[in-house]
Amino acid sequence: MHFFSDRFSGSLVTQASRFAKVLFHLHDTIFFDLVPQVLEHLIAVSVICYYNLLIGLLVLFIWVAALVLVVNFGLRRLPMRRLAVAKESEQVGELADVITNAITVKTLEQKSEKHVDTML
Repeated sequence: MHFFSDRFSGSLVTQASRFAKVLFHLHDTIFFDLVPQVLEHLIAVSVICYYNLLIGLLVLFIWVAALVLVVNFGLRRLPMRRLAVAKESEQVGELADVITNAITVKTLEQKSEKHVDTML
């Protein structure tokens, strides 16, 4: 009975393909979204500080506070997302096992029918 022995490997393949997709998305997000925005904000804050130091520092403080809040929210959301991904991976592994098992049963059934036909 090796029908369900490949569940882990099916889930592993799903995780590997998910990681490959996320890696490209992370790279694009960092270099095309994050870096330009950080540079724009730093340039804007430096220009504001050049004209009025108090307002520039206030804008910088608000920017850093918003950044801390967003990172904090993301870190709180991370455990829930990991649980959701684990459940999704488990479901995909079970689905792959069910499909593989159905194909195996049909193949064995066809072989046994051929065997019965040759005996008659």
